Amino acid sequence: MTATLDLLRRARQLGLTLRVDGGRLVVRGKRTPEVDALLRDMRPHAAELVRLLQPPRSASPLVAAALELGARPPLKFTVLETSDEAADSRFMARVAALLAEFPGQDAVVMTVRTLDGRRRRFLWRAAACPGLRRALAGLLRERALRPPAPTGGGRP
Repeated sequence: MTATLDLLRRARQLGLTLRVDGGRLVVRGKRTPEVDALLRDMRPHAAELVRLLQPPRSASPLVAAALELGARPPLKFTVLETSDEAADSRFMARVAALLAEFPGQDAVVMTVRTLDGRRRRFLWRAAACPGLRRALAGLLRERALRPPAPTGGGRP
């Protein structure tokens, strides 16, 4: 998955647009030696790229019509604050860097549940594509599986 996300990042840096048409990956942009090298690197990952870039399926005809017209549902996620301020800061920096890799104007709503139980909502803007959703899910999963920070210690 990391290699595939790296390929998407490289494509964006080169100004390429990627989309799925009839189950095939379509790449648009100016041909350069760098683009040719990237296309060679993408071939073994084409199926994964298609899976990441495919729009979500919807059972509702109204929702399907809205998606076809360009509407995108907001991306929402919740983060629990921990007592490890350094780890929380590193996580937020990773979230910001990830969102910067997917520039766009879709609403990305992050809810932070603080240690005292309050909920704070923050709005980010990014391209809420399947690739961002999967990358963000991986980041949240990694945070959830991280061992808890030691408590107590020798500090007063």
